Amino acid sequence: MKNSQKFKLKLLTTKVSYTLTSLLIIYIFTKYIISELTPLVDKWIVFTLYILVVLSILIILLYLITQYNNYSQEEKNKIYYDLDNNTEKIFKKFGLYITKNYIVCLGSKLNIFKLFVVPIKDIDAIDTSKDSRYYYRNKKVKKKASILFFIKASIKTEMMYGNSEIYVLNIISNKKVYSITTSYILNKRKLKQMDEVADYICNKYKDIDYI
Repeated sequence: MKNSQKFKLKLLTTKVSYTLTSLLIIYIFTKYIISELTPLVDKWIVFTLYILVVLSILIILLYLITQYNNYSQEEKNKIYYDLDNNTEKIFKKFGLYITKNYIVCLGSKLNIFKLFVVPIKDIDAIDTSKDSRYYYRNKKVKKKASILFFIKASIKTEMMYGNSEIYVLNIISNKKVYSITTSYILNKRKLKQMDEVADYICNKYKDIDYI
């Protein structure tokens, strides 16, 4: 199977998975929550609550699905072409394809929701530290309000990781963070593989920071 076909298949799988998950949530909400509330609360309140929740789920679903269609057909064709003709390195463990112009992440086989494409020219940094992504994303803000920024970044870090000893492999691009994978500190083998990815990208593209 060509790399572009793998990408298209993962794209379809991801959209179907999001849709089925949303429908399952709506079903559970209807069967186990609304049915319990109906005898206890005014039916119009229950109806209003139900409509609001269902609409919220559908809006989130629409957002998740459409985020994979942000590229024009011309750009998609470039991605497909690069995957089939200009793939320079594949890290199968993470479903990571590094082409001439893009980094494409299909994730592991077990992760049906992992999928993103980042143009290499837009990448600012590769992050392998569990907290530095917040500091790097806002480095310009840090200069203007370092104390406030430090507090904000520390709170975000604590909420995301705390003392869990989880390390990340992230791409930072245009103030967005794309997570390739995470690993516990005790998983030395995976941590080594994550470092290999970061080393390869940052050694090949000197303009990309390694943090």
